[in-house]
Amino acid sequence: MASVKIPTIIWFLLISILAFSIYLLTKGPPPGQDHYVWLASAFLHGKLGISNSGLEELVNWHGNYYVVYPPGPAVLLMPFVAVFGTSFDESLLSIILASISVSVTWLMLRKVGANKNKALWLTVLFGFGTCLWFIASVGSSWYIAEVVAVLFLTSAIVLTLYQKSYALIGLLLGLATLARLTVVLAFPFFLFIVYERNSTWKPRFKQAAVFLIALAIPLILYVAYNMVRYGTVLDIGYNIIIKNDPNYPYGLYSIYYLPKHIYAIFFQGPFVYLLFHTLNPIGWD
Repeated sequence: MASVKIPTIIWFLLISILAFSIYLLTKGPPPGQDHYVWLASAFLHGKLGISNSGLEELVNWHGNYYVVYPPGPAVLLMPFVAVFGTSFDESLLSIILASISVSVTWLMLRKVGANKNKALWLTVLFGFGTCLWFIASVGSSWYIAEVVAVLFLTSAIVLTLYQKSYALIGLLLGLATLARLTVVLAFPFFLFIVYERNSTWKPRFKQAAVFLIALAIPLILYVAYNMVRYGTVLDIGYNIIIKNDPNYPYGLYSIYYLPKHIYAIFFQGPFVYLLFHTLNPIGWD
């Protein structure tokens, strides 16, 4: 009896729905630190500063409260906040995006040659055997930014594997960067693919230029975003926050912090409180 071939789009939807169902069942309450909901509301009202001054890590600058994190997730939240207001649960969008990331990862695995069984097991490992499950289910501002970055970066990789437009690939990497700035450091991977796929320099330069120009568009918008907020092209948000913070007596970056970092990374171990909450995902505060 011939086996039934399930179309790729059906696999994609089934994996997304299954992942979303599990994430939804294990999701905690709405996060208290929902900066992006308030930033989305500010954007909808034509403002950059938010009205909720009770959130952590806000930049108090010239009478305005700015969200220190890159604004990408807030843009994605704007349609939801437009309908449901600032009461919208930020973690709902987080698990939606994480569910799509799981399916995109399955696409990536299939494209690189993994058979169906291997691709499914590795997809399950990615969705439920890594910290993605935890951060997506919490959905606070620190975590949803990572979920958004994973989705756009993985999507950029998949489009690269399928040899799609380098303009779109560069734009996706730029959007991932607008969630987590350090993701921009992934750009050499894409340039390496451009180099490997072409045997002469003319198409290499052309495709690399298209990719880099598309990548630069979101980055230029972010520079303009900082210019409007702070009057400088630099991102000085954290420098303002730590100005009077006793934990940073030497500024944001200093070699004097290295001993503390080495201790935390190699010797400190987990806090009992954090371990308890990690093992009880439904009951966290």
